[in-house]
Amino acid sequence: MKQIVLICGLISSLALASGGGGPAPQSSANQTSQQLIEVERLVKAQQWTAAEAQLKALRVRASDQADVWNWSGYVARKSGRLSEAFPYYERALQINPRHLGAHEYLGEAYLQVGDVGHAQAQLDILRTLCGQCEEAEDLAVEISKSKP
Repeated sequence: MKQIVLICGLISSLALASGGGGPAPQSSANQTSQQLIEVERLVKAQQWTAAEAQLKALRVRASDQADVWNWSGYVARKSGRLSEAFPYYERALQINPRHLGAHEYLGEAYLQVGDVGHAQAQLDILRTLCGQCEEAEDLAVEISKSKP
């Protein structure tokens, strides 16, 4: 029995020592996640053009990811391209109807065009989904600021 354990240990050591010719390739999901982290960094720095360039590639390669479309809407809205933002948020919500950030930011976009009713509808959805979560509270504050 000791010999079997010893042999298994040696084989494992040899397998580890042989390496694999470099790091394993990143999975598509991991690569998308890393790019979204970079997009968030660019957004925080208000580097809209660079963020949009990253998102443009992601919309092709990871078109099934709600976060890609939500960030696309956010960047479009903050860049002054409000008409582009709405379809991006809607696409995010088609992919994931429970995407809290997309509901919040869509509500904020509605406020920017003076549509308090649709913003309130997004807040109502958020309250149903998450109660008093951060996204709901942030949108509620923005709605209260928009009322006379």
